[in-house]
Amino acid sequence: MGILLTVANRKGGVGKSTITTMLAHGFAATGEQRVLVVDLDTQCNSSIILTGGEKWDWARREQKTIADFVNERYDRPRLRPDEFILHDVGDIEAPVGQLSVLSGSLDLEDVENELLHNRARAGQDLHAAEQGIISRFGTMLEDFADAFDVVIFDCPPGLSFSARAALRIAHKVIVPFRPDFVSSYAIDRISTVIEEGNDLHTVLSVPKEKRRYIGLVNFWRDGNFQRLHYGNVAAAHPVMRTAIPQDDGIAEAFEYRGEPLSLDEKYGSAASVVRALCGETVDSIITRYEREAAA
Repeated sequence: MGILLTVANRKGGVGKSTITTMLAHGFAATGEQRVLVVDLDTQCNSSIILTGGEKWDWARREQKTIADFVNERYDRPRLRPDEFILHDVGDIEAPVGQLSVLSGSLDLEDVENELLHNRARAGQDLHAAEQGIISRFGTMLEDFADAFDVVIFDCPPGLSFSARAALRIAHKVIVPFRPDFVSSYAIDRISTVIEEGNDLHTVLSVPKEKRRYIGLVNFWRDGNFQRLHYGNVAAAHPVMRTAIPQDDGIAEAFEYRGEPLSLDEKYGSAASVVRALCGETVDSIITRYEREAAA
C-alpha cells in the first residue's frame, strides 16, 4: 500500500498547490515512486500545472475529473478508479517513476452539496449525513494507494467534505504556511481538525513527533519579521527543516513547457530545494511510516 500525503491549510494563498507539484515533480524525477496527485481544489491549479491546461480541458470535456469520479463511484464501489486518471503528465523527466493526476474540477463543490441534499431529503440528520459523506469519500480516496507508491492530495482552502476525508486518511498532513501572523493562527486552527482534538490545548499536549501533521514554511525570506513568526509556529508545532524560499525559479517552474525537462532545467537554482524537500519527506515521513507498518 502506498503512502498517503495530504497538503492542506484552511487559509488560501500559502502555496498548497506549489508544494504538491514540487513533491510530485521531485519524486517522479529522483525516485522510483509511482506518484499520483489527486486535485481536490476547485481552482485546479496543480492539475493545470501538471497538464498545461489543454489536457485538463480534455479531461473536463471527457468527464474524467475528480467530480466525475465521485459522481460515478459514490454508489458504485467496484468501478475502477484508473478510468479517471491521466497518466504520464508533467513536463519533467521521470526515467523510473511515473507521474499521474486525477484532475480537479470546478464542479466538485456542487457534487458534494448535492450528496448532502440527497441524504437530507432522505431524512438523515445533518451531522450524520456529513459524516457519512466524509467516510465514503475516505474509502474512495484510499483505494488509490493500491496502485501508487505515493498519493498526494492537494486540498482547497476551507474544509470541504473531500478535504476532511483527505485529512482523515492521510498518513501525514503537510501544512504549508507563510511566516506571518495570520498563517500562524491558521496552522493552530487546522491542527485541531487533523488531530481531532477538542481544542488547541489538547493538540499541544500531544508530543510533536506523534502528531499527524507537520508544518512547512513557504515564501521564506530571512528577515527579523519572518524569523519571529516562524519561531512562534515552531515552538508550538512540528515543522520541517526545509524552507521554501521566495524564489523566481520556483515561480517560473510552474509554467508548463510541453516537453520533458530535467529537475535542474525545470527549477534552475531552486532544484536543490526540491531535492531537499523530497529527501526530508522520504526520511522523516515515508521511511518512518514504512518502518512502523512493518513492525
